[in-house]
Amino acid sequence: MDLLQRAADMMDRAQDRMAQAGNEAARIVLSAAQIKALEIRQADLHEQLERATTDLGRVAFQRWKGGGLGNDAELVAACTRVDQINAAYQQVLRDLLSARAAAPVAIGVPGLPPAPRYPNAGVPPFSPDPLYPVGPVPSFDTASTPGQPLPPPRLPRAASECPECYTMVPGDVDYCPSCGMRV
Repeated sequence: MDLLQRAADMMDRAQDRMAQAGNEAARIVLSAAQIKALEIRQADLHEQLERATTDLGRVAFQRWKGGGLGNDAELVAACTRVDQINAAYQQVLRDLLSARAAAPVAIGVPGLPPAPRYPNAGVPPFSPDPLYPVGPVPSFDTASTPGQPLPPPRLPRAASECPECYTMVPGDVDYCPSCGMRV
C-alpha cells in the first residue's frame, strides 16, 4: 500500500509540474503576442506621425509662402492631429516598455531576450534557435585592422524623457522622435 501511495504522489507531482510548464509556455506565447502587437501598432503610429508631420509642414510652408496668410483651420487641424497621434504613440511606447519588462525570459521567442546558458565544461554550447546563437558573436567590422581592438559595445539604456518636449524616448534612440533633440 505504501508503494502505491508513493507512486500516486509521484504521479500527482509530475502532473502538477506538467501543468505548470504548460501555463508558463502559454504565458510566454501571450507575452510574445502582446509585444508583437504593440510593435506593429508602434510602427503604424510612427508612419501616421510622419505623414501628419509632413502635412503640417506643407500647411506651414504654404502659409509662409503666402506672406502669413493661410487657412488657420487647416493649420489647427494639422497641429491637433500631430498632437493626438503623438499622444497615442507615447502610450504605445510606455505599454511596450512595460510588456517587455514583464515578459518572461525564453529561448527562441521573437521579441524576448534569450535565457541564460550554462554549458557543460568541455562540451561545445548548443543553441536550438539560430536567432540566439551561443558563443561569441563574429565581428563584421572591415574598417579595423588586425590586432586593433574594437570599441566596446553600447550598453542598453532605459527609456528617458526628452528635456525639450517631455516625450518618452526609448533607450536605443539618440534623438527624440518628436522634436529631434539629442537625448
